[in-house]
Amino acid sequence: GAAGGGSFLRLRNPNMWAIVRSRRSRGVRGGFSDRLSRAAEPAIGAFRARVAISAAGRDFVHNSNLPTFTVPAMPLKRSAPARPVVPATGAPQRVRIIGGRWRRTPLPVAPVSGLRPTPDRVRETLFNWLGHDLSGLVCADLFAGTGALGLEAASRGAASVWLAETDARAFAALQAVIERLQAADRVHLPRGDARQLMARLASQGVRADLVFIDPPFHQDILSTVMPALAPVLAARAWVYVEAETALDEATVHRWCGPGASILRQARAGQVHYHLLQIDSAPAGPQENP
Repeated sequence: GAAGGGSFLRLRNPNMWAIVRSRRSRGVRGGFSDRLSRAAEPAIGAFRARVAISAAGRDFVHNSNLPTFTVPAMPLKRSAPARPVVPATGAPQRVRIIGGRWRRTPLPVAPVSGLRPTPDRVRETLFNWLGHDLSGLVCADLFAGTGALGLEAASRGAASVWLAETDARAFAALQAVIERLQAADRVHLPRGDARQLMARLASQGVRADLVFIDPPFHQDILSTVMPALAPVLAARAWVYVEAETALDEATVHRWCGPGASILRQARAGQVHYHLLQIDSAPAGPQENP
């Protein structure tokens, strides 16, 4: 190789390099030496390209017998840290009361298998059907879960609301919410399941104007609970029912008698929800013609 400003070219005859530099320094063009100088350019480019990354990954070096070229290190692109994977769950982690006195109050969702809180938009539709003011009504929520339905009714003015829940974690969460809302005078949470609550109401002479029934699906619960409603219903009552399939009038009549009818029904995802009216008042005496 050669030091200084000349081209780096390995020549078989060392004296030839001096001839090339001498002619170029005098501005002599053409001839063999000029052609040789021009021919050296690809060799120089090849030399600059033939570098290897050092063990540190930053300094670029060539053969130890030739000059070393140092290239500034480029900043390493670092990938963003991976986000933790959150297991998907069927139920939302929190729901809220959407209307009335306790509007926007959050309701915790206990980690209970099969718990299916009624979504906000479904409750909004239901209470649009019912009317926003439930003042004076007696309500029963037979599968309370988060209490979203029963507490929504209490928030909108219901005189008393009875809740049934058997899971210990959901029961404790309901107790905490009732205490936080200072609603123990209107929201009642006795221990026991839906059948036990209905038996309690019947024995105390309580008649419900509005009953919420949203049981776990695929367990054939409605066919046992619906026929048992009569002793706890007011003369004319509303019953809200959620099911995995749409109900028809024939099924409702079989469960609740000819005075039952479907007022409204809709679907949200896999949930079919219905508002029934059950008229159990005895027919008045017929007038003689």
